[in-house]
Amino acid sequence: MCNPWRTTISASGAGEAGGQHPICPRPRATRAHRDRGNLRFRLRHGLRLLIMFLIGVATPGQAQDPHDVVQEFASGRINWTQGHIFTTVEWSPPDDQFGKPVDPARALEAARANLLTIIKSIRIDAHTRLAHFSQERGVIFQKIHEMVGQATVLDREYLSDGSVKVTLKMDIWGGLAQLVLPQEIRQVDMIKPVADSGTKKNDTKDAAGSNGAPAPSLPAPYTGLVIDARGIPVQPALVAVVRDESHREVFGPAYVSREFVVQHGMCLYVRDIPAAVRIHPRVRYNPLIVKCLSPENEAHTDLLISDADAARLRSASENITFLREGRVIIVVD
Repeated sequence: MCNPWRTTISASGAGEAGGQHPICPRPRATRAHRDRGNLRFRLRHGLRLLIMFLIGVATPGQAQDPHDVVQEFASGRINWTQGHIFTTVEWSPPDDQFGKPVDPARALEAARANLLTIIKSIRIDAHTRLAHFSQERGVIFQKIHEMVGQATVLDREYLSDGSVKVTLKMDIWGGLAQLVLPQEIRQVDMIKPVADSGTKKNDTKDAAGSNGAPAPSLPAPYTGLVIDARGIPVQPALVAVVRDESHREVFGPAYVSREFVVQHGMCLYVRDIPAAVRIHPRVRYNPLIVKCLSPENEAHTDLLISDADAARLRSASENITFLREGRVIIVVD
């Protein structure tokens, strides 16, 4: 039996659905056929939109929590909480080629250029942005160019007017951080609390009072630091510094290990979540919570805390251990 809707191949090699069969004439499309075809088209289109929506929700890095600290740009954003850089660029054909398809490579090239512009705006510390590397450290910036060329393509959408919309994502932590973090952030060996050499294991006098009653238990050590900077203008940066009222450093590059900072950042920026922050995995179950008094510099990247809070932070060697791992959260508006 002839199949009049079979695909035939033209001389040019292009397939034509429903092409003229060499034996059977092409039947006239009835209204029922057209209605069924339109229904199938609408179903396929609706299913495609549903799949795109589900992919957009499920793809890691695309979902944005309302508590994330996000720095917005004209065609992109930096999510400082998740550690990602995003850009979306719509590349349209010239006016004299309106309606004609655009070369996808041109759209991807434009998206990469925009991603690089956003990266240049990132603050390394109070005095330096990544843009400075393009002038002072050409070799490093050339490597950043190569990393931008390998950025993840989250979405590529072909629009009805022939334009192409491309969304790229690049991680702050990992390779980029390794390239641009200051050399003063070095690998630090594990710090162990020093026990009192005069303490004897079976010395009951140290374990109990003179009347035999158990000695009071020591408070649990802190497991992280939370700085409440709500109501204070704070600018996120790769390197954050905390000082006391006497401008002595409490937390900074000298305190952290490069291994941790490269992979997770020196600190985590979050928005107003005072209840959840107490059990955040970054600072775990018993963080020391202090109030930021003011920015410590004009760039608003470094923070000032009270001398009393600084003394609490310096009071035990265990605190140096969690600072080494960058277990610090800065809460902003």
